[in-house]
Amino acid sequence: MIVKLPCVRDWHDHDLTGLLQHRRTSHGRGTRGARSGEAFCARRSIVGDRSLPSRGRIPGTSHSSDGELERADSGLRSLVSVQGALTIQAIHSFGSSEQHARWLLGLVSGERVGCFALTEHGHGSDPDEMETRAERDGDYYVLNGSKCWIGNASIADVKVVWAKDEDGRVGGFVLEKDAPGFRARDIEGKFSLRMSRTSECWFENCRIPAENRLPNASGLKAPLSCLLYARTGIAWGVIGAAIDCYETAMTYAKEREQFGRPIAGFQLVQQKLVWMAQEITKAQLLALRLTRLMETGAARPAQISLAKRNNVWMALQCA
Repeated sequence: MIVKLPCVRDWHDHDLTGLLQHRRTSHGRGTRGARSGEAFCARRSIVGDRSLPSRGRIPGTSHSSDGELERADSGLRSLVSVQGALTIQAIHSFGSSEQHARWLLGLVSGERVGCFALTEHGHGSDPDEMETRAERDGDYYVLNGSKCWIGNASIADVKVVWAKDEDGRVGGFVLEKDAPGFRARDIEGKFSLRMSRTSECWFENCRIPAENRLPNASGLKAPLSCLLYARTGIAWGVIGAAIDCYETAMTYAKEREQFGRPIAGFQLVQQKLVWMAQEITKAQLLALRLTRLMETGAARPAQISLAKRNNVWMALQCA
C-alpha cells in the first residue's frame, strides 16, 4: 500500500500550485519560494526533526516527508534537504552549545535560510582535494577560494563552508549574511530543480571570527556524514516523484477511452500500473528500514548509498 502524508500533500494541493509554476518558469529567481518552503516545513516540524532529537515521532519517519515534498517538486525537496540534512545537521552535530543557541533556532523555524558549501570546480566527487583555504589571523580566519553547485548560497543567512586549514585538515566555518569578501552568482537556465536556487560562490580574503569554526568538525568525515542524511532524503524523495508518475498515469488510464472503454481496463496497462505500485511500496519499506537503522546509529554508508541507488532506479523506471 502506498503511504501518504496528508499535511504536506494538502499544502501542495492547496497552497503551492501557483508558487511552483512561478518558480519553474522564472528559473528559480527570487527568495519567495525558499522562504515560503522553509517556513511551512519548519511549522510542520519537517526541517528540524531529522537533525534534532526525536519529539515522539513514529520510528523511521524522520525523512518520510521528503517523499511528499518531492511529489510537489524535486527542487523543493532539495532546498529543504540543504536546510535540514546539511546545514542544521552540520551545526547540530559539530557545533558548540553557544553555536546551537546562536544559529539553530532561526534555521529550524525557517526564519533563516542555510547553505552547505562543499563542492568545487573539479572537486565534486573528490572533495578531499578542495582548494578553499582558511588561514588563522589572530581572532579571525581568512577564507580564500570558491565553491560551485551550492544550494541556497546566494540567499543564505547562515553558510556552512568547508575549507582546509594551515595543517591541511578539513574544517567547517560558519559565515553569516553579507560577510565581507563573499559573493555568489546564481546558475541560470537549469533544466530541472528550478524551485531551488543553485549558485557558485567566491571567498576573497573573507574574514570570519575564529569562534565561527565548528569545534567538533575535524577532517573530511564531518561533511561526508552530513551527506549520508541527504542521501537518505533522496531515497525518500524519489518515492514521491514516482508516486506522482503513478497517480498521473492512473488518472489518464481511467479517463482515456479506446475501443469503447477506458484503457485502464486492458491488462497490459494494468500490468504497468501494478508494477509501479509494487515497486513504490517496496521502496517505501526499504527507506523505512534504512531510516530506523539511522535513528539507532546502526546504518552503514553502503546501505544508505544502495537504498538511494535502488529507489532512484525505481523512480526512473516509473517515469
